[in-house]
Amino acid sequence: MMKIIDRYLIKQFIQTILFGLLAFTLIFVVIDMMENLDDFIDQNVPSMMILQYYLVFMPEIIRLITPVAVLLASLFTAGKMSSLNEITAIKAGGISLYRFMAPLL
Repeated sequence: MMKIIDRYLIKQFIQTILFGLLAFTLIFVVIDMMENLDDFIDQNVPSMMILQYYLVFMPEIIRLITPVAVLLASLFTAGKMSSLNEITAIKAGGISLYRFMAPLL
């Protein structure tokens, strides 16, 4: 049975992963677009084709960025909870650090 603390941790973790994926994907697309913009202009590529290129390329970008997003999400989630003294409250409630980190693993 899932406890309330597990649901809270998973919710925070998923929100951070989604934000990280969105941010990193946007950064990746902007950097890639800046690198390829001169080629697109030289070849007179229509803007709809450029948009279609990035929509088709999006799953590959997400696949590449997911490990980094998961790592940073776990660090940011634990860091945020530490700065808000939630880890102290969890430890005072008798929950071990291993049990606390179990939903993130």
